[in-house]
Amino acid sequence: MKRPARIKHALFLIMVFAATAGTALAEEAAGNDGWLFDIRVDHRSRYEALNNQFRTGLGEHDQLLSLTTSVYLTGERGPISFVGEFIDVRGYFDDLNGSVDANDINAAELVQAYVSLNTTGNKTIAGRFTMDLGSRRLVGRNRFRTATNAFFGVLSTWTNERSERISLFYTLPLVRLPDSSRAVRDNVIAIDRQDFDLQFWGGHYARDWSERLLTEGFFFALQEQDDPDERETKDREIYTFGGRVLLKPAPEAWDVEIEAGYQWGTSRGSALTTDRETLDVSAQYLHAELGYRFDGASKSRISLDMDYASGDKSPGDNSQNRFDALFGPIAGDLGFTSLNSLISRSNLISPALRYETSISERIRATAAWRVAWLASKTDSFGSSGVQDPTGASGRYAGQQIDAKLRVDVIPGCWTIEAGASLFVNGAFFDEAPNANDTGNPLYSFVETRVSF
Repeated sequence: MKRPARIKHALFLIMVFAATAGTALAEEAAGNDGWLFDIRVDHRSRYEALNNQFRTGLGEHDQLLSLTTSVYLTGERGPISFVGEFIDVRGYFDDLNGSVDANDINAAELVQAYVSLNTTGNKTIAGRFTMDLGSRRLVGRNRFRTATNAFFGVLSTWTNERSERISLFYTLPLVRLPDSSRAVRDNVIAIDRQDFDLQFWGGHYARDWSERLLTEGFFFALQEQDDPDERETKDREIYTFGGRVLLKPAPEAWDVEIEAGYQWGTSRGSALTTDRETLDVSAQYLHAELGYRFDGASKSRISLDMDYASGDKSPGDNSQNRFDALFGPIAGDLGFTSLNSLISRSNLISPALRYETSISERIRATAAWRVAWLASKTDSFGSSGVQDPTGASGRYAGQQIDAKLRVDVIPGCWTIEAGASLFVNGAFFDEAPNANDTGNPLYSFVETRVSF
């Protein structure tokens, strides 16, 4: 896994050259046209609470008041543009024995700072940026979770007259800092870092065959190694290949989505310093969805979803079968995240029934009912850490009921949103040896968001 320093330096120089050359070329093409600037400010205040903690080893209850402020600045001159985005995420009133970490708090961070070159049929960006690829299940910007995934590197996208889009990227994912629980809870400011010990690269292809029919294919590579001075890792070198077919929703019509992927490579079982055994990775995931949208002002839609992600078949063999969701957000498919995040895209078999409707032009409601089983009864479920290595506790994890209401008080400017999620424990959480005996987890939140 270790790479010679000269290779790392060469890759770094390639990225710097791409950014510098692109900037110079764009400035020349821009001529004497003036710059156009735009600034946007967004603030979100959210209070959330979790009763009956599902994570092992933590307190029974947790809460968090998060204040997220984002300042987004763009500048454009001819084919060249730049983007800067500053985010300040602070948290208060969280419980000392809770789950709050760097995914929830990230004070004073420049998450985007890149130069973009736009030419006919191509857009190339270089610097720090967030990425949304395809369905966003494996690579996407976090929209419910307060701290988001971000990357440093180069992303280039080509389009043609056949409605095809090809994106190629090479990045160093940002590692959020600080990484100590005390510093995070104290809202300590530390600049997120990136280095060649964590690399993420690959490609994504999409084609629109009609207004409704879309197909996609993708290949992602994640290469990670220990940094003795900074952190221990699983030493992952995993590759993910897959595709997606989407028949988009339309009034009085059925819609269909199928996405699947296969993952292979090597990884350790954990990031512990004592864990030095390299395991062969073989994992899969699937999302299938059948929906129907009704006609009328409500734009109501009902859908039947199915999510599958493999789990590790046996703790004692020489393989790792637990699917790694890479940099994909959970919210949207599997429920709320942040203090919640019980169900994840790993070790899961889960059908769901979902309904969404517009009560009025400014009020939108969604509800979902989901049943969850473990794909492997000897692996842990979701982010709970609950596991029965013997498999005696079975596969049935339980049922989850979600509901959310969104009110656009001033469309495009002021939004209020509230939601709740109840997970009714199944036999697995009742019987697993390290499960919390606290009852059914109940998560709720209320937030207000202002943009101008």
